[in-house]
Amino acid sequence: MKLLNALTAIGCIGLAQSASADAIADWNEKALAHVLGRNLPPPPAERIMAMVHLAMFDAVNSIERRFRPYLVQLPASAGASREAAAAAAASAIIAGTDPQAPAEMKATLAAYLASISDTADKTEGIKLGEAVAAKILEARADDGARAPDTYRPRMAMARRATVGDGQRFAVPSRASRVPGQRGVGSRLQ
Repeated sequence: MKLLNALTAIGCIGLAQSASADAIADWNEKALAHVLGRNLPPPPAERIMAMVHLAMFDAVNSIERRFRPYLVQLPASAGASREAAAAAAASAIIAGTDPQAPAEMKATLAAYLASISDTADKTEGIKLGEAVAAKILEARADDGARAPDTYRPRMAMARRATVGDGQRFAVPSRASRVPGQRGVGSRLQ
């Protein structure tokens, strides 16, 4: 009987420690579904995903205080809900980066938090996650992500060249280069 109780206790301890990892993985999936569902190109999608993970990290780390924070380490009790903090941080970042997402994220967060018992620790975790997300959003507000893309490459006139197997491709035109001539790199091999 003692063995059964010991195994049950170990199992419960293991579950309690992995719950934070589950919250991180769950909200990673939700954030990924959000950016993929809106067909965001890579730079904005990567920015949102990075901000979500940084906010979740700083929120959970504010409770555990195991690592140097990315941006902020707010005061929190050791009993604050890590799951609620991570979920609230991720939800607030997604809602703050997409003007059409706040209502959806509010409903998603409420559904996710329903599985966590209503305690003062849960409430503290939610407030902490939202506060950390606000700091991350504030820090990234003027990071140039919304600047217009004015880069236009300048290319010289191109001509067609033939590779050894007969395939043709365009190369920049240079008067000193002879078609078929090997460059410096091939001499180093």
